[in-house]
Amino acid sequence: MGLRLRRRGVVRRLPAPLLVFILTFALTVALILAFTRGLTFAYTAATLSGQPTPHPPTFADLQPSSVALLSAEEGWVVGGLGVNVPPAQLLHLQAGHWSRVSLDDSADGLQKVVMRAPDDGWAVGGNEVFHYDGTSWRLAFTAPRTTNNSLDLQDVAFSSPTEGWAVGLDGVLRYHQGVWADVTSDLPPDPAAATLPQGLLPPPYPSLRALALVSAADVWAVGTAGVLWHYDGRTWRLIPHPRLAPGLANLQVALYAVALASPSEGWAVGGGDPRTGSCPGAAPGVVERFAGGQWTIATRLSGQPTLRALALVSPSEAWAAGALVYRQAGQGEAPNSNCIATSYVAHEVDGQWTPVPVPDVGTINGLAFDAPDDGWAAADEGLLHYHAGTWTAVLK
Repeated sequence: MGLRLRRRGVVRRLPAPLLVFILTFALTVALILAFTRGLTFAYTAATLSGQPTPHPPTFADLQPSSVALLSAEEGWVVGGLGVNVPPAQLLHLQAGHWSRVSLDDSADGLQKVVMRAPDDGWAVGGNEVFHYDGTSWRLAFTAPRTTNNSLDLQDVAFSSPTEGWAVGLDGVLRYHQGVWADVTSDLPPDPAAATLPQGLLPPPYPSLRALALVSAADVWAVGTAGVLWHYDGRTWRLIPHPRLAPGLANLQVALYAVALASPSEGWAVGGGDPRTGSCPGAAPGVVERFAGGQWTIATRLSGQPTLRALALVSPSEAWAAGALVYRQAGQGEAPNSNCIATSYVAHEVDGQWTPVPVPDVGTINGLAFDAPDDGWAAADEGLLHYHAGTWTAVLK
């Protein structure tokens, strides 16, 4: 069997082995070209309909930590700490397409991004604060190094274009009248720190992970050991509330996210603290609700998820996300060794939380919605897109 070729009126038959070689070579070249063209990651209308789009391996080394949206067609993702990449990385969604942006002058990975407007964005990580003016990102502030070497900034939020806060595991920054300053010493010591083994918390100040600003005189912050603080425009005050995981030492848990729908209504979520527990899931995840001026434990979700992200869609609807974390059977007991994390998402409507199945992209660190039926999740191993009732892995 062979392939007949006509050349100058003469019909020739290619030998079968040669034909097999040609077809195999052509198929190999086609596969290489298809893979190479797949290195251009485009977020298209197909993705909006829930269909995944190809993405390059160069995106796989990014570990997304936060996402912020301006619309369904524009937003930012920040991250870092990937292998063989500069520590701080950004992805920009613009006109329906993702592109990668590097911050060459950053010494730390980015943990949080917020967009107040298309020409007013902020990102924090380590000791650094970056600002986006609509054209480029620039380093806006670098805090002096602490005794722990870094403030390890985790979150940033604003009540106006000239007023805001940034909190970290080892310090607090204030943005007042357009100027950043380190105000860590303004926070009183956390009484719980005195009950913990020395060195697990950075005394004498709280170790904070997230912020929620209702106004310049109504600010909430949460963090390690389940602490919850409130700023009334003059001073910070530790707020009594049911700390996570009753019966377990405070050092095993943390509140990772907080969001307020109004001055009198909001949510906070958390779970196991990987810095102090053998596996973060050792302490059950808890959802706390703020209503009537009081914080109470609202529900305990099945499976003991650690919740690290929170987004309010409306006063009666919210999303929380993180991971179900467990130790792989038969492995050693070293802290955090062989801990397996699978993506977890829960949906709240009128106070009732329900787990929602999602593709596994590891621990989800950030959530953002531009509409009730359109949102994104940033996770250790990629991005999830929510559209028309379905979560889809877009970048993994």
